[in-house]
Amino acid sequence: MDLRARMQARLEELEFNFEEFSEGRFVTWLEERRGYRIIFVPLSMPPTQFGAWIEDACDRVDYIFYERDTIALHQAHIKLHEMCHIICGHPTLVLGEEGQARALLRQASADPSALEPLLRSTIHSDQMEAEAETLAALIQERVVRSQGLEKLISLVSSNKEMEEYLKAMELN
Repeated sequence: MDLRARMQARLEELEFNFEEFSEGRFVTWLEERRGYRIIFVPLSMPPTQFGAWIEDACDRVDYIFYERDTIALHQAHIKLHEMCHIICGHPTLVLGEEGQARALLRQASADPSALEPLLRSTIHSDQMEAEAETLAALIQERVVRSQGLEKLISLVSSNKEMEEYLKAMELN
């Protein structure tokens, strides 16, 4: 079975109603399925990298970093691509020590370039990238067919959640 057919089969297994797709609904569905919260972090990414996913095993949080200096449609695609790595069960960098994620996020807000080696360690194999990219494209096709392009563009989440999360972490 070729890549597109395999990812089409995976899409059918998701049992998600794409006719009522929104980023919030999709994120909530994935959080419930995985048992982890998902937090999106806009960042100036390293050259040639647009997104990254890092797992915080202590707090059961998936951090999805995405390029902040690109158009909304591209940001939506990057976030969806990273969520597809999660759906596909691909491995990623796992933070396992208490407070490691807080330190990482503080460092990201102070000097994003200091995170480049860490973010680069999340790069997947060509096959995994092709799987995530194909699944993301299939999801986008399904959303466009069922709802139109406007819904797809509106996938960009507010940065407010990240701001509130960082403020809460500073209090701890």
